[in-house]
Amino acid sequence: MKLVSKDNIDVARKFQVRWLPTIVVTDQHERIHHSWVGFLPPKWYTMELLFGKVQLAFGQKDFKRTIELCDSLVAEYGQAERAPESLYWKGVASYRQSNNFADAIPVFKGIVERYPSSIWARKVEVLIS
Repeated sequence: MKLVSKDNIDVARKFQVRWLPTIVVTDQHERIHHSWVGFLPPKWYTMELLFGKVQLAFGQKDFKRTIELCDSLVAEYGQAERAPESLYWKGVASYRQSNNFADAIPVFKGIVERYPSSIWARKVEVLIS
C-alpha cells in the first residue's frame, strides 16, 4: 500500500515512518517484522522483500519456511550484506525447529568460513567456540 505520510499521520506513527520511502513488512495483525528506509535498485529491493519474508516466517514460527527462504536468499544474493544475516536466521530456525542446538552449529560455522569479516561471524563465534 502506498501512503502519503502527511495525510496518514496515524499510520505513519503506527509503522514508525521517520523518513521516506519507508517499506514495512507486516503480518496479518499489522506487527512489523522487517522495514527499511530509502530507495533501492530493483534487484536489492527484491532482496529486502525476500529478507522480509524470512523475518515474517520466523516470526510466525514457520521454521521450515524460514530455512527455505534463507537458502533462496543466499543462493541469489550470496555476496550481499543480507546473506550472512540470513544464514544466522537459518541457524536459529534450525535450532528452533529441532530444539537441538547442534543443528545450528554447521550453519554458524558456515558464516564464519564464508563471511569472516561480517558482524554475523563475530556474533556466532561465541556460540561455536
